[in-house]
Amino acid sequence: GTRRHRHGARGCCSGCSLRLTAAGRGEARCHGRTSSRTRMPRRRAHMYAMGAVGAAVLVLVLASGWSGSRCRCCAAEGDGGVAGAQGGGNQAEKRYHYSVKYHTADGEELRGNEVRRADHFKAAMERRSWWEPTNGTNYDLFVAPSCKTAGYGDASSILNASTKDFILVNRFHSTSVKKTIKDKIPVSETLNKYSEERGERPSWWPETFPCRNSEEFEQQLPELQAAFSRYAAKEEDNNERNTLQGKMWIVKGKQHGAQQIDLFDDYQELEDRMKEMIVEEELLAQKYIEKPLLIDGSKFDLRMYVLVSSDRKVHLYREGEVKVCATQYSLGSTEKNVHITNNKIQKLEKNYDNTQHMLSTDDLEGRVARADFHWHTAFGKIKEVAREYFLDVMVDTLIEREPTKGSFYLFGMDVIFDEDLNVYLLEVNHCPGLCNRYCSEYLGILYNKMHEDIVRTVVDPLFPPPEGILAFWPHALSENGFVPVTAPQQSNDVMSKAKSFFQSLFHTEL
Repeated sequence: GTRRHRHGARGCCSGCSLRLTAAGRGEARCHGRTSSRTRMPRRRAHMYAMGAVGAAVLVLVLASGWSGSRCRCCAAEGDGGVAGAQGGGNQAEKRYHYSVKYHTADGEELRGNEVRRADHFKAAMERRSWWEPTNGTNYDLFVAPSCKTAGYGDASSILNASTKDFILVNRFHSTSVKKTIKDKIPVSETLNKYSEERGERPSWWPETFPCRNSEEFEQQLPELQAAFSRYAAKEEDNNERNTLQGKMWIVKGKQHGAQQIDLFDDYQELEDRMKEMIVEEELLAQKYIEKPLLIDGSKFDLRMYVLVSSDRKVHLYREGEVKVCATQYSLGSTEKNVHITNNKIQKLEKNYDNTQHMLSTDDLEGRVARADFHWHTAFGKIKEVAREYFLDVMVDTLIEREPTKGSFYLFGMDVIFDEDLNVYLLEVNHCPGLCNRYCSEYLGILYNKMHEDIVRTVVDPLFPPPEGILAFWPHALSENGFVPVTAPQQSNDVMSKAKSFFQSLFHTEL
């Protein structure tokens, strides 16, 4: 009979297993050593087939440069495993250098969200054998996770500090970001200006009144009061179907988060609160979406991720976060926990459970009790918002020729659907928070995969692996999650033809 291999009948890892299988009729080997006690059966036909298949797989893996998951024995011997066979066990020559910073230029250590962002980038780069880290200025990729304007500065200052003509930096010029997406106020101002130029407000942008100071507030009061009355009148008109109708308005401070957010259904209370807030900070008043799409009776919104690069390409990530309120939705309540999905508010609820209130967009279709809601269609609507906002409205301001050359930036985009399945943009975050102690296990996986796909999208095309090395790691087998927001028109034609084919084949509607 067959004696057990010293690491198990099938090998304890890919290295041992492939050697054991590829040995076929001969002696099984592990780590280049021969075990005289371990032999494979000679007279079983299926073992010959396994040997042939194993040898083919081994050749493929060796050609790809994949080290596989190795046992402690293989790991202890460095690249003596499967990958070690290429080039006599030598690692691939390192051609590129990256620098991931865990502190500012002043020596201040990063914390929380910034450390997690650095960890995700570092993990993605460590999976690439043709890259190696550096602490000097001889880098091809510079990752500065801090969202602060202090520290290493913006893209232009980082580029000037480099010893190379071209590098990649995960940030834009700080001035362009500050003018456009630093907080809610410039986002609102830019969209309002865009609406004036095109003669109408985008359907996905609720009416908004940003105010930077008391003077601006006083100037906008007549228009704000008129808008309040107009939407209140729509609520009383039963013949007009409009989910933006009603008296509820929301007031937000300029900073991201839920600290300065209030809801009002009385105009005088709304005006009084804005007069009080404008003395201390910039603010905006926005028409509230009174009839949102619900999950189990609770309000939810979505955080999607948009990748913008300095070559004016915009990508939207396929997956996102679904943030669900832990309290049942009621328009008659002005309590924040009913209307605001922010984790800092929802985590205080007794029945908050991150497995139920922090969901994947893949689970959304099954949780929304609507037969006409399909995530594929919903994603297409979100993609159109990203296209119009980032390409038509923002890209010329974000991308400045010299300062942002070789830069890329990840933005968070919050959207919400109403009960008529219309999508609305809530805000755009220039420094989206990543997984913290309140997040679900799904989000940890999402962030890791997303940063891998960031590198695949903007880094790998410019810094490919050296000739002869096929990039092969688990994530490389999956589809890149970033989708260009300017998809070729023919892709829709292909989908249409495929749909028609299957309808004719099965004689049914899809």
